[in-house]
Amino acid sequence: MNKKKRTIILVIGVFFIIVIIFEIIWYFFLGGKKMMDFEKDLQIVKNFNSIQSKIIEYYQANKKLPEKLELVSGLPAVYEYIVQDKTLFKLCADFTSDVTDEIVAKSPIRVDYKQGHDCVTFNIGSAVGEAQNNIVVKRDVILLPVVATISENPGAGVKAGSITIDIEPSKSKMFKNETDGGYLVNFYSTIGTDKECKSTVNPENGCCYTLNDVSLVSDNEKNAIFNRLGSDTYINPSPAGLDNTFGDLPVSFCFSGGNSFSGGMSFSGGMSFSGGMSFVVPEGILNQSALNLLSFKHKNNGENSEPLEITIKF
Repeated sequence: MNKKKRTIILVIGVFFIIVIIFEIIWYFFLGGKKMMDFEKDLQIVKNFNSIQSKIIEYYQANKKLPEKLELVSGLPAVYEYIVQDKTLFKLCADFTSDVTDEIVAKSPIRVDYKQGHDCVTFNIGSAVGEAQNNIVVKRDVILLPVVATISENPGAGVKAGSITIDIEPSKSKMFKNETDGGYLVNFYSTIGTDKECKSTVNPENGCCYTLNDVSLVSDNEKNAIFNRLGSDTYINPSPAGLDNTFGDLPVSFCFSGGNSFSGGMSFSGGMSFSGGMSFVVPEGILNQSALNLLSFKHKNNGENSEPLEITIKF
């Protein structure tokens, strides 16, 4: 073998050695860090689930949430803890990345969080046998049922991007707010997508929706307020003693082929589910002696829906 061939072989050998060394460095340092971050976030979620179980035990013994986590024994770790309501609380921690499909698949609870310091909300009402009756966040009101005929046009709902929101009038409910003279309307709604959704974390694929950009406007251009759980103005749409078989839809969510739900939400196929979407209607928007016309719209995946015409007749 001449000197030129030996040189070529040597160069090739050195090149492959460099590649192998680089792969080893990537695996043990970069890949290892990614795995460590994944395990850290997953452990936080598992700890949250364990803390929830301990808080349920505390509630069952004391009939209330602990004022601080130090009152609960046997916790796997201590995180930021925020009491929001009778059975509603948040646990907050520092996450290394946004929630991933792998976390969702291995998590013992359904979670949604962003990278950095973020919180997960828990409601243990059903676990401790406490109905969420007349429970609000910083807003105590008296709700009385109202008999009203609700209809929509078009009947199949309205679409923005790949997300369609449809309201089922026959299951929707109306309440008179005796505290301020307004109303609370709780629409039984179905949210679905026509996309083939395989990811639960990528909002760019058209499989995710948000209710942050929903609106309900009267024909005189007065706005109702979306009744978001956890906000200072939230009103519980399930007053005591009244039959209500559906709960609040999540404000934001990403569909995937394996989605399933329980606890007040009816699952209707792989890419849609149903539940309540309520609005606080201030005094003066609805008239009991007239046919009331409201316009519902939503924005999803960067597009605005056509208006969904809703009529309410008392």
